[in-house]
Amino acid sequence: EGAGVAGEAAEGPLQLLVSPPEVLRAAFGWRKLSHAASDKGDGVWSLLRKGVDPRSEGELTEWSPNLYSPSLRRRLEADCGPVCAGAVSDSSIASDGTQKLLLRLEDGLAVECVL
Repeated sequence: EGAGVAGEAAEGPLQLLVSPPEVLRAAFGWRKLSHAASDKGDGVWSLLRKGVDPRSEGELTEWSPNLYSPSLRRRLEADCGPVCAGAVSDSSIASDGTQKLLLRLEDGLAVECVL
């Protein structure tokens, strides 16, 4: 069982985008460290703020090697839900300027978003 919003018990994986550092620390048994560069909960959020998926192997070269390890990435990948639940598969702009996006979700369904 993972934690949903702000530590509430929920079915399924931990959702990184709605789990603040203190919830991540509790879920993974990490201690709060006084030096922010060494705190794993803050480190995960730092990556998310930069648009980097901490579960992804490819973009983590900027993260401190003391903080990040392949085993941590594997644990995040196993225990946490996707950071992005879908991808834009189509977009259009109407004559009135309204933008529509078609998001293709990981489960195969699609959602139309009107901006």
